Amino acid sequence: MTHWTQQSMPRQGDPKPYAQAVADFNVEGFADQVRQTGAGFVVLTTSHAMQYFPAPLASLEKILPGRTSQRDLVADLAAALGKRGIKLMLYFHLGASDDGEWLKASGFWETDTSRCFGNWQAIISEAGERYQDKLAGWWFDDGSTSYYYRSAPWGKLDRAAKAGFSQRLVAFNPWVLNSLTEFQDFFTGEGFEDPRGYNELLVRGGNGRYPSGTHQGLQASACLITEGDWVHNRKDTAIGNPRWNPEQLAGMLKGFSEYRSVPIFNLEIYQEGTLSPATVDMLHAAQELVKGRK
Repeated sequence: MTHWTQQSMPRQGDPKPYAQAVADFNVEGFADQVRQTGAGFVVLTTSHAMQYFPAPLASLEKILPGRTSQRDLVADLAAALGKRGIKLMLYFHLGASDDGEWLKASGFWETDTSRCFGNWQAIISEAGERYQDKLAGWWFDDGSTSYYYRSAPWGKLDRAAKAGFSQRLVAFNPWVLNSLTEFQDFFTGEGFEDPRGYNELLVRGGNGRYPSGTHQGLQASACLITEGDWVHNRKDTAIGNPRWNPEQLAGMLKGFSEYRSVPIFNLEIYQEGTLSPATVDMLHAAQELVKGRK
């Protein structure tokens, strides 16, 4: 996972305007770095603190002009990663408190939630229809704080999320809380470093799906911060060192493999589209250690 957003900072100097940063994103360099890590898929964060999308989405422009780009970075990334055998998923946030302009334009605070969720469905289905099977999944954030209490129309949201590709994976992040809806395919696992997962329910040697509890039947995953934060938003500052050395991470990967839980490591990224070489090297070395233990 990588949070490349409107808040992302370059390695040095002032950040570029969002649309220009999208145009200048080094897709091939990023895809090469991802391949070195050994990752099988990427979760690219689109909207986060602010509602932007790195592609020309008519539905989003209709709600709030100026929040998209001419370049379709999602399509370019899907193609570059696909050539390397890596799938692409997208992270999407319904609306964060930092972006008052979006919250007002989208109907986020309205008691009648039909306009808010109608806008959501328009954006998500347009993206799904465009990318078809090139978009492997959606990682929807703040399911418990943005969706659940609004009595979200889960079935309609699921249909919109799978527009263009019925096998696309969907999850609504409940954080450490109970599952929010039956209309999802995996548990996001934010912050769960223990390979046994939520309430330590996973079974060693099992199939990686929760055998009981509110997440019963869902594929387990663990979403972890690798360096210092989710987003690299500090000006003129290098991305910090990873939290683990190769030996430590190799041990973690072995544990996740034994419980068949899928680890998702969030890597900070510069606005140019570059990951930390130190982190990439660490992940590569850990993968080599894991291979050597088999």
